[in-house]
Amino acid sequence: MPFPQTSRRLLAALGSDLGSSRWNEFIAAYVPGLRDYAVRHFPGLDADDLLQETLLAFVKRLPNYIYDPESKGAFHAYLVGILRICGLTALTRAARESKGLAAAGEQIQAPPTDAERQAWQEAAYEIALRQFFADPRVHAQTKEIFRRVALLGEKPETVATDYGLERNAVDQIKDRSIRRLRVIVDRLVEQPDEN
Repeated sequence: MPFPQTSRRLLAALGSDLGSSRWNEFIAAYVPGLRDYAVRHFPGLDADDLLQETLLAFVKRLPNYIYDPESKGAFHAYLVGILRICGLTALTRAARESKGLAAAGEQIQAPPTDAERQAWQEAAYEIALRQFFADPRVHAQTKEIFRRVALLGEKPETVATDYGLERNAVDQIKDRSIRRLRVIVDRLVEQPDEN
């Protein structure tokens, strides 16, 4: 099921008032597409439980979420990324709980495949990158140096020369940016029921 055009006003209303009556509008617009994705990609999980975890995880992030399609991409991709993380977390948790319990293990979805783990990591990394590049606290030059060295694979020496910096400064910028991304990814993949 296709996702609707994202309404900035709707997201702003929800972000400013978590008790907004417009949640029904949000649910009607996004839950059918999320349910379809959950059923197709996580057939071993209860779709309603997965949707509830996804929405709770989104609500936790909503006060700090800024909708900016140019830097963050489509809003529904952000929601699907949260759903994927919740689904793979649930599969991992089920596999961990079933370890050593042969009878229960037959009733529980198998642990995530390598492809699912990779999709989970890619979704979390993509969201983290979007948040990093949208963060106004990160200097524009830092973002550009990181993009050129870490994402485009340019030589640090070349980038350092372009910015009039020492090679060591470029390496430090890259390392600090990677540490910042790891913090974001860790926050994204934390168990939905943890605070």
